[in-house]
Amino acid sequence: MPPATGKDALLLWCKTNTEGYKDVAVTNFTTSWSSGLAFLALIHRFRPDKVDFASLDKANQEKNLALAFDVAAGLGIVPLLDVEDMLIPRPEPLSIITYLSQFYHVFAGKGKQNAGGGLGKISIDIVAESDKLERDQQRAADEHKRQQDEIRAENERRTAENQRRMEQWRREELTRTTVTSSLCGKCGKELSGETVEVAGVKSGYHKSCYTCHGCSKKLGKSPIVVDGFPYCEQCGRLQFVKSSTAKSKAPTITATPPTSPGLTTSDAGTICVKCGSSNVKKFCSVCGAPSPASSPAAVVAPRSPRQSAQDAKELEAKDKAEKERAAKELAAKELAAQELARQEQEAKEKTAKEQAAKELAAKEKAAKEQEAKEKAAREQAAKEKAVKEQAAKELAEKEKAAKELAVKELAAKEREAKERAAKEQAEKEKVAKEKAAMEQDAKEKEEQLAKEKAAKEQEVKEKAAKEKAGKEQAEKEKAAKEQEAKEKAAKEQEVKEKAAKEKAGKEQAEKE
Repeated sequence: MPPATGKDALLLWCKTNTEGYKDVAVTNFTTSWSSGLAFLALIHRFRPDKVDFASLDKANQEKNLALAFDVAAGLGIVPLLDVEDMLIPRPEPLSIITYLSQFYHVFAGKGKQNAGGGLGKISIDIVAESDKLERDQQRAADEHKRQQDEIRAENERRTAENQRRMEQWRREELTRTTVTSSLCGKCGKELSGETVEVAGVKSGYHKSCYTCHGCSKKLGKSPIVVDGFPYCEQCGRLQFVKSSTAKSKAPTITATPPTSPGLTTSDAGTICVKCGSSNVKKFCSVCGAPSPASSPAAVVAPRSPRQSAQDAKELEAKDKAEKERAAKELAAKELAAQELARQEQEAKEKTAKEQAAKELAAKEKAAKEQEAKEKAAREQAAKEKAVKEQAAKELAEKEKAAKELAVKELAAKEREAKERAAKEQAEKEKVAKEKAAMEQDAKEKEEQLAKEKAAKEQEVKEKAAKEKAGKEQAEKEKAAKEQEAKEKAAKEQEVKEKAAKEKAGKEQAEKE
């Protein structure tokens, strides 16, 4: 199937130019390049003088990568990758694509239109456009992630703010004190050193004595206060139920209390039969109980001094009991106030959560709208990509046709070359045979000529020897003749001289 994108075209170019190399199989832009051999094979294809590929070992991953990056840098390829980038299980593909595009520019972009067995020039513009589209998609994904992170951070901030406010409220509750005693509420000793003071508790505690009034378990920052004592949550709820039950069983006095000794009804006014307060009209301003005068069961009757004293003692005892009960009711109210404050805080937190949820929904809506816009942009980009892919497909088909044509032409050339080589081989063999025959004939002729030459030389030598012998004999005879002639001439000279002497002697003699 022809490549549909510039990346596929670049991958095809790399794959075509690394075919046939040992331990190299380019199928992707990640793991196929991890060993470093693919980079080195690509360099060796175009610059075999730079790499001794036969000496490389796939096991030496770091060494291969370092060698490839160094050699590529020497060829003008910017080192965009490090060895560490390639040692991970799945290297980052975009970096490898960008790095390999430089290989294409260096090896196939400078007038090498048919680099890689007729593949033709790959349009780097398509690769760049494809990478740009991926970067836009990645940028949109990063923007969406950033918005989600902002929403999450805002929710965390609001939650932390609510927790901070809750903690501040608890600290304020703990720092608010009603301590009226300088003695520890548990051990009764004088307070000193590190102490704990709790709102609603009228005594402070040593830090080591600050435990539950019921189970003696160590307490935290927010105990439950019942009847002026701190409890853990379990004991506090149980004590609150017990205290409330005891208050509901308290006797109700329905008669108007007598006046104190020495006081008249007009002097004392109306006294509350529940708490003994004299500030009573229709209802007691302290405990809220109805006044005896407003109660239909109230009866006013004259009393004797003894009865008045007895009533005063009973009233005093009841007043004491009512004060204790009022104190318990006050503690219950304080507990209820704490519960109310807790409920209000929970309501605030709920409102804050609802507000955060609304804001989150608004942000999610905005994110969805943004996502819709991004989707429309992606669809538009996809359409443009489809057009580009179609163009790339047509280009790839043309390149494929050109490659097939080149392969056919190459096959035809190879076949023709083989036939020509076969003919040349046959002619060479024929020539070699003829040459061998000629050489054999020449050798035989040379041998014959050598024999004839040797015979002639022998004959010449013998003739020369004879001639030499003849010459020597002639010279000897000549020398003998010359010697004989010399001797004869000497004798004749001697005779002439003798004759001349004799003649001279005779002439001398005649003169005399």
